[in-house]
Amino acid sequence: MKDGSDRKKGSIFKYFEFPAKEVLEKDSFEKCNYLIFNLEGEIKYIYNGSIHRELHTGEMMFLGIQANCMLTLETEAKLLILGFDELYSLCDKFTFQALSPIQSMLKYEFDTLDIRYPMDDFLKLQIEYISNHRFDSYLFDDKLKELFIIFRAYYSKEELSMFFYPIIAKSMDFKNMVLANYRNDMRLEELAEVCLMSKRAFQRHFKEIFGETCEQWILREKSKQVRYYLSVTDCSFKEIIDKLGFDSSVHLNKFCKTWFGMSPTDLKKTLNIQKDCLKN
Repeated sequence: MKDGSDRKKGSIFKYFEFPAKEVLEKDSFEKCNYLIFNLEGEIKYIYNGSIHRELHTGEMMFLGIQANCMLTLETEAKLLILGFDELYSLCDKFTFQALSPIQSMLKYEFDTLDIRYPMDDFLKLQIEYISNHRFDSYLFDDKLKELFIIFRAYYSKEELSMFFYPIIAKSMDFKNMVLANYRNDMRLEELAEVCLMSKRAFQRHFKEIFGETCEQWILREKSKQVRYYLSVTDCSFKEIIDKLGFDSSVHLNKFCKTWFGMSPTDLKKTLNIQKDCLKN
C-alpha cells in the first residue's frame, strides 16, 4: 500500500499514526491482500473506482489482491494494517473452505465490518508488541492464527463470507476449473497446463484449496470411479481399464488391493452383495 511517504508494504502487522488529509492508495498491481483496522479517525474511500463510502473509527476493511482503493483521511487516524500474500495456516484455509457453500448463495457487495470484542483487545495487544519491538516471524504466525480464530468465533459465517469474498471466490474459481477439466486419465502436468499454471504453482495452490496433494486427490477420484463402475454398471474389467487409464489388468488389480484391500473380482462381489442387502 502506498502513502505520501512512500512507505514500503510489510508482510506483518504495521501500526501507523497518520496526519489529516493523508492519502493512501492500493492498486490492483500489488500482489498483496490487506486488512485495515481503523482504530481512530474518519476516512473516505473509493473502492474499484466506483464505490464511495466511509471507514469510521472501530471499523475494518479487507482489500483483496485484485482490488484498487484510494483512502483519504479526513482527520488524524490510527491504523493497524496487515498485509499478506497467501493464507499461512490450516486454520485460515479451513475457515475459508468452510465458507464457500455460503458464499455461493450471496450476492457480493463490498462493505466493512465493525471491530467488536475481543477483536479490539487483540488489536491493542498487537500495537503493544509493535511498540516494544516484540514481533518476530514465530510470534506473527501465532498471532495470525489467533486473528482468524477470533473471526470464526465472533463473526457470523454470512459476515465472513461477504467480507472475505475476494479470497473465497478465487478459491472457488480454481476449484471449479479443476473439477470442470479433470478427466479420469488426466495427470498432474496436464491439469496444471489446463489451469494455465506452472506445475509447482499448481501443486502449491491445489493443496491450499483441496487440503491434499493433487496426486492424492487424483487417486481418490479414481478409486471412486472404480467403485462406481464395479457396483452400478456392467462394465467389463477391460472397459474399466480403458476408461480410467490403467496400464493393464495387473495395474487395476494392484490399485484395488491398495485402496480396497481386495481384488477387482472380490470387490465387485462385495458391492453386489451390499446392493442386494439394501434392496431387501
